[in-house]
This record gives sequence, structure tokens and C-alpha cells, in this order.
Amino acid sequence: MAADPNEGLISIASLPSPLDSAAGNVYAAPVYGFGASRKRKRHEVAVGIDGEGLNIYDIQSQTLLSSHALPPQSYLACPPTSIFCKHPISRISQRRTYLVLRNDPQDKDQRLICYTEETKRPNGLDDELSEPVKSQSVLDGGEIISVDTALIRQKKDEKPSFDLIISYRNGNVACITSDLSRVVWKHEQKPDARVSVDYTAIFDVESARKGLLQNREDVLAALQTGLAGSLASETQLLLRITRTAAKINLELYAIQGTSADQIKTRRQNLQLVLNYELPQKRSLQAEAQYYIHAASGLLYRNVDGYLEIYDLTGTIPRLQMEFGSRSEPVTGFARISSYAVQVFTGHKSIVFQTKYHAELETTELETYASYLSRRKSTSIDNVHFRPLTYLSNLATTVVLTPNNLNVLPTRNYNKPQLLDALGQGHVETNMEPYRLTGKSRHIAKEWEEWKNQVDAAVQSDNIAELENMATEALQLNPERLGSGAFNGSAFFMDFDPSYFDLDQIDNRKAIYLLSYALRSANDEEVTKGDRLIVATKSEALIKMLALTGYLNIRHVRKALIEFASFRYSNSQEPLEGDIMRAIARFDMNFQLMHDMLTLQIHWTIQDVVVALKLLVQSFETANDHSEQLALCARTANGDEQDIAMTNGDSDQYIVSESRAAENELDHAMSTLFSGLQVRSAALRIALTRLHAFPQIEVTAAMRTLMTRRELIFFINILRVELEDGGWTKRYAKVGDDQYEDNIPNAFAEIDGDGPSNQAIRAIGDMLNCAVDAIGTSGWLIGLSADQLSTEELVHQLRAEISASVEGCYEADALHTILSELDKYASSVQAPQTTSIMETEDAALPVSCRAEMPSTKGKKTKAHMRAREKSMRVGKYSIDRIRL
Repeated sequence: MAADPNEGLISIASLPSPLDSAAGNVYAAPVYGFGASRKRKRHEVAVGIDGEGLNIYDIQSQTLLSSHALPPQSYLACPPTSIFCKHPISRISQRRTYLVLRNDPQDKDQRLICYTEETKRPNGLDDELSEPVKSQSVLDGGEIISVDTALIRQKKDEKPSFDLIISYRNGNVACITSDLSRVVWKHEQKPDARVSVDYTAIFDVESARKGLLQNREDVLAALQTGLAGSLASETQLLLRITRTAAKINLELYAIQGTSADQIKTRRQNLQLVLNYELPQKRSLQAEAQYYIHAASGLLYRNVDGYLEIYDLTGTIPRLQMEFGSRSEPVTGFARISSYAVQVFTGHKSIVFQTKYHAELETTELETYASYLSRRKSTSIDNVHFRPLTYLSNLATTVVLTPNNLNVLPTRNYNKPQLLDALGQGHVETNMEPYRLTGKSRHIAKEWEEWKNQVDAAVQSDNIAELENMATEALQLNPERLGSGAFNGSAFFMDFDPSYFDLDQIDNRKAIYLLSYALRSANDEEVTKGDRLIVATKSEALIKMLALTGYLNIRHVRKALIEFASFRYSNSQEPLEGDIMRAIARFDMNFQLMHDMLTLQIHWTIQDVVVALKLLVQSFETANDHSEQLALCARTANGDEQDIAMTNGDSDQYIVSESRAAENELDHAMSTLFSGLQVRSAALRIALTRLHAFPQIEVTAAMRTLMTRRELIFFINILRVELEDGGWTKRYAKVGDDQYEDNIPNAFAEIDGDGPSNQAIRAIGDMLNCAVDAIGTSGWLIGLSADQLSTEELVHQLRAEISASVEGCYEADALHTILSELDKYASSVQAPQTTSIMETEDAALPVSCRAEMPSTKGKKTKAHMRAREKSMRVGKYSIDRIRL
């Protein structure tokens, strides 16, 4: 059973009323199974009704597994016990169900009945059981409070076996075999009329070692000594809580004798190993409800409208937490985990986190209680909710109401996290006077004065005073303002959370302001799909709450529960995305939504998808604005005016109506001219925010929050964006004459306000999410009744995507070519050119040789220049003159 935690109480079976309406009762208990030498809770519940029968229900499949009729004059003495076992080799399953019957509520003659059922086909796919075999045994006189099971030590290849432990109110205990064939042993308490046993539980030593006996090595040593040095993890322990006129004791016994023992010894069958007194704060005469979890060492006690949780892991018991009050007494509880407990107070269910003392979840059950009261023709005060057990793997609590077996889905609460507890502390609005002394009384007085001032500002519709009080309560830092002055909503356009001293904000004042900013929708508004409504006219207050981190669904639920005058039912509980829906309903021009999305704060994926959904709806219904404009024009022209009033001032009425018509006309005109621009900008911001989330979460949110038609329209918007960005067109070729005129304009758009190349990534991701959100079934059969043809849409979308992908490849290739050209250009050294003055050629020397050309800018060494100069001179010869 996949239950939704937002559905509330779900009825899975209708129960008959007891035959005796005055003295008859309904008893219920969870079903356990033995496997791998451990006792585990199953998804089944056994319900016994006096004079009617015993039924076993499967909570997961919501089916009736077994039913046994009872004699009309029979009464159950205690809740039934049902055990399911399976042989590890033959795989044959067996169910044994036990119940104690008597012929009168005060009858001392009691009998123990056992119904045994086995599977017909051990290798089949189903667990169909055979006809039940009935057996019974006569019990001793005395009030029986419980029938428990003690597992017997066994080998791995053996069928699980167990004994029955019968506990009496006077302290006597009896051990009987599982088939009721014989009595193994009896333990008789010394007769004492003042001692009464209120609660018993059986668990093994291994479970107790983790919690209850975690720091009690002395008790473990005593157990090992008493069991002749053979202390095993399967050794069973019996815990009893006894009550006298003066105190309440907790007693722990070791069960030593079982039906598997072949040799009988003279040692005691029950060995007392631990005994201490529990602390008391309530009346000892009041009836109490107990539950112990040995692995965590926690004892739960519900007495006199208060739930007390004791920590038994130390040497002495310690009161860990207490729930309940005089105005809201605790009527029942269910343990969820070692860190969470579900408490029922009247017609409300609250899940508390015991580690950080936080209220995690609240479910109103008043609507279901009123339905039951009308059905049974009784008062609503007579409708009580009795929690039976919590199934952790199903995240549901089994609740018993008059003539109904129900389940209450909850959220999964594993290990405690401080993040889940932040801001979840419960504010006590009705504090007792004796608890307010000294400084607390002064704080309470200041709080009441501040509340009265806020109430007066809201009732008088003084928006400016309310905004000033909000800036003080939310710790707006005046140093960051500079010389600026507060001028309403536009003042927060460029703000971020750093403008507020978040550490100094009074959480109670912020939650109280939030209760005036948003309210719960009534029944008529819920039918339109709204759960939250903006209750204030101040946009600045909404923006301040958003910047300080209080405009989220967790704080909104807290504000509505603690301070709102109208309490929402479970069907009206605000969900993720309702805040953005309320903002859009408050300002149909989407200007406020645009401003809220622009703020530097975090919005959940549900809020962003809801914003996208509403924007898509506004684009679909754009023709409504033209109709509104025509209506306003007709009203302004007087075509649809009412007749003049005879007893009133008709001129003043006409002036006021004309002024109202002009205002509506201006509003319609502004919506026509500037509304599309605002919505387009809001859509761009929403897509940017949505692209930051993982695609899997985006697809799941779209599938949950958006309809198929809205997704198709959103796909068409993305197709238009692809067309506007030029991604579906090929790049222009210079040689083509038809593109010559467009080439300069195309390059001019690069430096202007043209579409960004980075948008293709966001468009592609959003297209993938939208197509996946529609799903296979939506594409196959969802568009058959739509105006658009499925085949045509798919072909067009495929062609446009293919062209876009081709354009991306061309853009990448062009980018590669340009980058290579840029690299080559940077590697080539630019030539150095020098200007040489033109001079006349020099005259030829005597040797008729021209001078060598000279190049400037080139440096040579001195010996090279000398050699060059010498080579310019021709060769001379000298003749000797002889006389």
C-alpha cells in the first residue's frame, strides 16, 4: 500500500459492533512472525469483537486474511495474539491465533482458544491457508491481562517453536505449550491485594543488551550466574510493571524453564534480576497505558492525559520528555522510532521529534470525526481514535475508531536531523499563570502589546504602520539603507538577505506577521484549486518575509496552526507550490511574481513549476484581456449602465461609476501593452531557475503539477524560442545571392540584443523534461482528443530538433575553424617595414664599380663593415722604374 501522507485517515475495513452494546468491547493487536530466531512485526492486525468474531486483516493489501466466528455469549478477556511461522526447509507456513474467552465480563471461568491454520500449497505463489483446527485449554481463575509468546532456542533447520506466557493481574504467571497440550510450569505470586500488574512484555537478551541493559553489567552477570554460565542471546526476559497504592515498580525476570527442556530442575522458572521504582508525577489510581522498546531502552507511559517518556538505559530511570496539557490531553500514542512519537490529542495527530523537541507533522482529524458522528448518530465528543501500532516500512499508523479499522499515512522519519527541527518548536499560546514569573511575565506583556499593535494596524487597514512594524520586527539594517527612504514594495527590488540581521529576528513575531500575510482558503476557494490566499495588501511585507526566509511552506503551516483563526482541514493543508499560486492570484498582471522570482532567495522546484504553469495558462488565455477591454469600453460609453436612482444622487453615482470604469480601462490597457513583456521576463527567469534543478526532479514535478495540454503548449513555446534563436536555420553562405542582404544584419545582431547562444542548453533540457513528463501513454493516447494531431506534432518536433542539432554541429565546426585561424594568426610574426629616404645615386668611382646597396635596420659588426669597405676598393699595381 503506497499511502500518501496528504490523504489523511483512510478506512480499510468496517467492523461490526459488539453484540452487547453496554459491556462489549473491541480488542486489537498486531500480528508477529517468527523467523531467523527473531520476533518481527507483520503488516497484519488481529481484531476481536465480543459476541461477533475474530478477524485478521492485511494492512498492505487491505484484505481480510482469516475470520473466526465466536459464540454470541462470549467475551474476550484480553487482546488476541496471532503468530505466523514458516519452516525454513519445507516452506510450510502456519498461523496460530490465541484468544481468552469467558461467558460473562465478571466470570472467573476462562478458556484459552487456539486456531491453527496451515498452507495448502507450500510451493505455490499464494499463502492460502487450510481450514482452521480449533483447540482449547481451561485456565485458572483470575483476571488475565496478556497472552505473550516466548521463543524457544532451536537449530537453523528446525521449525520455529515457542511457548505461551499467560500473565494475571494478581501477579501469577503460567507457561503453556503452543499447541495447548500441557502446562510447562506455573509461577504463583504471594497473595497481596494491593499489588496489581498493569503491563507485561517479553523480549530477548540481545535486544535488551542494546538499550535497556546497556549500562547494567551487574544485571548481565546475574543473568549468566543464574543460568549456570550459559547466557545466550535467545534467552527470554519478562518485564512487568506493577502498581500499589504508594508506588509503581518495574520488574525484570529471566524465563528459565521451557517446553524444550528434557531435564527438570528445581530452580525457579522466573528469576528476578532487576527491580526499581519509577518516578511519579501523576495520580497512582489513574489507569495508564504502557509500551517499552527494549532495543532503545525507552518506556512510554500515557496517564491522566499526559504522555511521559522514560530513559531506562542508566542505573536509574530518567524522565526524558513529556507531552500533553490540560486543554489538550493525550488520548493515545504510537511509537515511530527512537527519535519520533505520534501523539493523538482529541481530534488531532501530532508527530514529535524527541531529540530536538520539535513538532514535525500535524494532521487534523476533525472532519473525519464529524463524519463518523453523523454516521453513528452520536456526539462528536464520543468519537475517539485508538492508535494500535506503527508500520515503519509502510510509513502508516493503524488506528481503531468506532466500527472502523483505519490507517493514517505519515512521512518517513529515520534519523533525527537538526534541519528538520529548525523553526518547528511549538509556541504555547495558552500558558498557565503560575509559570509566568519575573522576567517571563515582562516578556509576555511586551508580546501582548506588540500583538495588539499589529492587530490594530491590520484592522484599521494602516499599511504604512504595518510595514514599519515589520521592518523593526524583521531587523532591517538601517546602515545598509544609506540615505535611502522606505517607499514600499519597490524599495526591496535590489535587496538581498544581507540587508537583514537574520540572527536577531524574533521567530515568534515573524510567524505572527506571516499569519496575516497568508491565510487558509475556505471551502469555496479550495474547489478552485487554491489552498492559500494572500490576506494582506502590502507587497513589501511579502517581500520582507521572503528575504528573511520565512515565506516557505513549513513556516506557513506553523503560522496557520498557531495563530490563524481558521484552522484548515487535512484536505486544505498547504503544499509545496501553493505560495506561488497565491502570489499569482493576488496580482494577475504577474508583476509581483516577476519581482519575487527576481529576489536573491531560494524557491523550491514545486514553486517554480507552478509559476511556469500559471504563466503558460496566461499565454493560453491571452484573448481574455481583449474581452475585458471591450467590456470596459462598453461600460465607459454607458451602454450597460443601470437606470438612475430616484432616491439617491444620480450625478454622484454616475461620476463614481465613470471613475471606476476609467480605472478598469486603464488597467486593461496596461495589461495589454505591458503585461506580455512582464510575463515574458517572468517566464525567462522561471526557466533559468528551473534549469538549475536536476532533470529527473524537473520531470517528476512537471508530471505532477502540469496537465498534458499545458505541457504541449510549453513545448510550442520552446519551439518558438528555437526559431527565434536561429537554431533551426543553416548558416548563410557568402556565394548565395539570396543571403547577401541578410549577412550584415545577421552580424549586426551579435552586438545587439539578439538571443544568446547559451540558451540552447536550457531549451534542450526543458524540451527533454517536458517530453518525458508527458510520458509514453500521453503521447500514444493522450492527444487523440486534442485539436493538435499527434503525428504532425511529433514530425514537426523531430524535424526542428534535427535542424537544431545540425546547427549546433555547424556552430561547433565554425568555432573550431575560427579558433584555429586565431591560433595561426597569433603564431605568425608581423613584418617590420621601415621607410628609407630617397637620395640621388652616388657618382661612380674611378674603378667604375657601383656602391653596394645599403639596408637600414640591420646591425653588423665592426670587422665585417671594414671588410666590406675594403672590398669596394679596386686592385692597384706598382711598376718598378729602373735607371
